[in-house]
Amino acid sequence: MNCVREHLSAIKGGRLATAAAPARSVTLMISDVPGDDPAVVASGPTVSDPTTRADAFALLERYAIDVPERVTTWLSSPECESPKPDDAVFSSLDLRMIATPQMALEAAAATLQAASRFDRCTAHHSSHPSSVATTTGP
Repeated sequence: MNCVREHLSAIKGGRLATAAAPARSVTLMISDVPGDDPAVVASGPTVSDPTTRADAFALLERYAIDVPERVTTWLSSPECESPKPDDAVFSSLDLRMIATPQMALEAAAATLQAASRFDRCTAHHSSHPSSVATTTGP
């Protein structure tokens, strides 16, 4: 469905990058999709779209999705085509994947390992004879 969204949206499928041109754009991406493909994350507002309006039509037909006539009219128009990889606007693309599911898993694992080391260290020190408090009474 990203393909359809990218052809209907004013910003998805690279259109945000096109609208911002000629300004230099830096995209900080937080991925929630398997594989972390920049064109798929958030439907790629600053990334070229390799799909075509014909692909969008094919998806609507394949899944028998009924759309309003204005959608059909728009998808029929060459204006609807999203920017493609060879578009000059993408020549200085600066994408930075700052968070991914894999990064989150690795951070959680590192935190767990650190906590485990801390717990072992704390347990070792609390059972060590020198850490046992001794008092002498009157």
